[in-house]
Amino acid sequence: MKIRFLLLTVLLSALFFSCTSTKQNQSKPDNYYDKETTTQNSSDAEETKIDYNSVEKESIVNIKEKKNAFQDFFSFGNKDDFLKYDTSTLFTKGMSGLKEKQATLVINTENYNAGFGSSYMAAYYIVTFDESAREKLIKSINNYLEDFENKRLQRNGKKTYQAYGKIPMHLDWGTVASSTPNNGSGQGYCGYEFEKGSPYFTISNFPFVNDYYEVVKGSTTRESMGLKFYFTKSQAKQLAAFLSNEVIYKALTDAKVIFIPTQADEY
Repeated sequence: MKIRFLLLTVLLSALFFSCTSTKQNQSKPDNYYDKETTTQNSSDAEETKIDYNSVEKESIVNIKEKKNAFQDFFSFGNKDDFLKYDTSTLFTKGMSGLKEKQATLVINTENYNAGFGSSYMAAYYIVTFDESAREKLIKSINNYLEDFENKRLQRNGKKTYQAYGKIPMHLDWGTVASSTPNNGSGQGYCGYEFEKGSPYFTISNFPFVNDYYEVVKGSTTRESMGLKFYFTKSQAKQLAAFLSNEVIYKALTDAKVIFIPTQADEY
């Protein structure tokens, strides 16, 4: 009896400290002051523009062995399809409001599209962008940060979720992170939204057609969910940095997915 009591006490204590540490590590919402009501704090006036780092790709060679159609059909999971190279955080919205989630930065090793994966409702979604879309995303984040600092965000604006325009994106999803057979592509949106007085940069989309539906003849959903991911300023800056060409190609070369042949010496 005493042993059971001690085990229960230890378990409850571990659970308490785990919950406490989770709450302490949550990202804080950004304070936003309208131009008419107050002056911007000096700490908020920091440089926000993010450079889009490009890397020459003419000499990059793909050394990943691609699966043939037979191997692809009988492969379970997506381990060979995505390179996981870092982690970050973001927010999703549920019945009780915004909830912070861990996001895994990933690169599709076949086409080098890059983005992030995170749980969403009862599923796991991987959102990736090609190079031109990443450039547009980083530009949208820069525009949002500038609008934030210059007090141009509209608290009660209509359709602010598309304030920075459309962006092509690709979705892979499934019930768990390691198996995301459902997939579809379409146009998403970059914008922002206020939640409890604080603004967040958003990436969202209406449901995409599931291309996997016809492959399995109906034993899955016809469409993806409509997604909306929320980012604080800090999270948006981090996402832009992670999706720069410089970081992506370094991750690919470090993982030996690609290599840049050594140039001959000129004499």
